[in-house]
Amino acid sequence: MYKSYIKFMERFLCVESNDKYITAINFVSKQETKYTPSKLTEKGVRELEEYFYEKRHIFSVPIFYKGTSFQEQVWDALLNIPYGEVLSYKELAEKINRPKAYRAVGTAVSKNNLSIIVPCHRIIKSNGEIGNYGGGQETKIKLLKLEKYI
Repeated sequence: MYKSYIKFMERFLCVESNDKYITAINFVSKQETKYTPSKLTEKGVRELEEYFYEKRHIFSVPIFYKGTSFQEQVWDALLNIPYGEVLSYKELAEKINRPKAYRAVGTAVSKNNLSIIVPCHRIIKSNGEIGNYGGGQETKIKLLKLEKYI
């Protein structure tokens, strides 16, 4: 497994890959002192940096995620939410033809292991509140401001 890091706000994003795919992007409090980067993890870091500087709206690095078929259906749907737009958990449930499964959708969203590239930050509550985020609510607000939603 390969890793690279990028700082965002007061935390780091750890970008992990195998030889073919980015397999995880997660918020961590500190950067490991010993890790092995790869061309792919470094490309992931560059694309995230471009995103943070508003020069990238769509990511091109190859990604791989593994979950239940329901989780993968939710994550696939997240990838179809355009930059700068949001959906509620209920709207996302409707998009995958599971209109009553909005709580399960919320659980699947929270299990997303590819932060930002699989844009779970674009999911909000039906009442318009921002809701939770694995990177913290302050980070979610910053990402939505970056995308000009807020």
